[in-house]
Amino acid sequence: MDNRRRARVADVSRLVFSNLTMVRILASRQVEAWGSCAFIVLIVTAVAIASTTGVGVGASWFDEQRIILLVALAVAALLARLARAIPTDKASALLLAALALGLSSSTLAPRSYVAAVEWSVYCLMTLLVLSARASKPSTIETVAGLAGAIIPTAYVTGVMANYVSALLLDFPVGAETLLVGFSNPRFPAQLQVLTIPLLPLALQRASTTFWRVCVAIVAALWWMCFIGSGSRTGWIAITVAAMAMSFFGAEGRRWLKWQLLFAASGALLWGFLFHWLPALLSMTAAPETGRFSDFASVSARWKLWRISVESALERPFVGLGPMHFAYVDNGDGAHPHNFWLQLAAEWGIPAALLVGTVAVGFFARLWRAARVEADPTMKRVGPAIVAAVLAWGIGTLSDGYMVVPTSQAMSTVVLMLAVMWLRLSLPAATTPTFGRLAAIISTVFCAIALTVLAMLPATEFGQPTRREKSWRAEHPGELMWPRFWQQGWIGPTEDPTARPEPSWTGRSVQ
Repeated sequence: MDNRRRARVADVSRLVFSNLTMVRILASRQVEAWGSCAFIVLIVTAVAIASTTGVGVGASWFDEQRIILLVALAVAALLARLARAIPTDKASALLLAALALGLSSSTLAPRSYVAAVEWSVYCLMTLLVLSARASKPSTIETVAGLAGAIIPTAYVTGVMANYVSALLLDFPVGAETLLVGFSNPRFPAQLQVLTIPLLPLALQRASTTFWRVCVAIVAALWWMCFIGSGSRTGWIAITVAAMAMSFFGAEGRRWLKWQLLFAASGALLWGFLFHWLPALLSMTAAPETGRFSDFASVSARWKLWRISVESALERPFVGLGPMHFAYVDNGDGAHPHNFWLQLAAEWGIPAALLVGTVAVGFFARLWRAARVEADPTMKRVGPAIVAAVLAWGIGTLSDGYMVVPTSQAMSTVVLMLAVMWLRLSLPAATTPTFGRLAAIISTVFCAIALTVLAMLPATEFGQPTRREKSWRAEHPGELMWPRFWQQGWIGPTEDPTARPEPSWTGRSVQ
């Protein structure tokens, strides 16, 4: 009887184990089929909420955006890792090596917890990009169309609400009208640069004439906002992307035709709503002016780039530490306005070379594949994704596309779409294998990143600065998190009790 009972227990155990194994396999396949798309929709929705209505957390709008998007990135990266969706190919191995160098740099930084938080953000972004995959071309087109429609729809709704309020209350209309969840028009311009290339896909995926008209109206209003932003980097990025479309035949010309129609409609709306109508109603108009002729910010960028190069040469192997370009107030900016110089200065030159090599190689393969693709849907989607990635690359050269929370999240989405498209276009060349070592490394990195971010609300990173003490006096009992994002500078220039500045800063705390 005992033997029979043991045999029955063994049979049940084997059945349960086999069922759990099957569930795990099915879950992995489901993530492979639709998980990446769900993650993209999650992140895009979070960006739309963070950049418009918000949810009422954080000490400032910038804090709130950071908190919302960190939660979205953490949830998506955790689910991707649980489904064993992180692959290993040559590019993935190089990026994991870069993450290892960044983690080493974090441990050696003057404020290692601050550096670890910054590293964790990029770690989650990297793991999500590496996990991206889709099962069929129409899926990529649909999710790319959603990414190109959700954020513009939410934001232009807020802009038009601002405009109507200004009309009713007799307020001036202009640059402030275009700001919904931001204080600087160049921040939403980064979102516009990353989503404008996807607008034709949103139009193509619209199922009826009514929805196509709605998408066209949103696209025109989105272009209107972009025109009103006065972003020089944005215009350069979009112009280069548009010029590149001449290499993609009929699909490239079709993309360019739609963008010209959207841009012309946006220009007409900009002229009507911010110049002609205010003049007709005797309202005050205060649009953005003089940005293109103001070269003060250009000279400041040159200074920031020079500081970045000097910092990278001073500590070429491990860098200053993630986020530690902001350790000392240089009077011009808390980041270099160039992602690649920022990597070299903060993570070290080897890490920057690894990431740069992967980026250049990936874009070259994406470009070639999009030009020779034969599948009609893939051929239609390819040029739009190339334009988005190219615009992102140009933006990272002279702006904070990898620093501003909303832009970081949307950059992740654009790169995920590109990886999904390329893996479907070149399955033989890009099919990943999952090595045991890579599985362990990615699991450890994901666990470290999630643990560091989970500790964020309750963790001090050093003695409070004078600015932080002032904020706490005005808001007793409230959490100031993330503290170093709220105050900008993370160094001890205002706090003699904090750790002394290292020798590379060239300053000393009195």
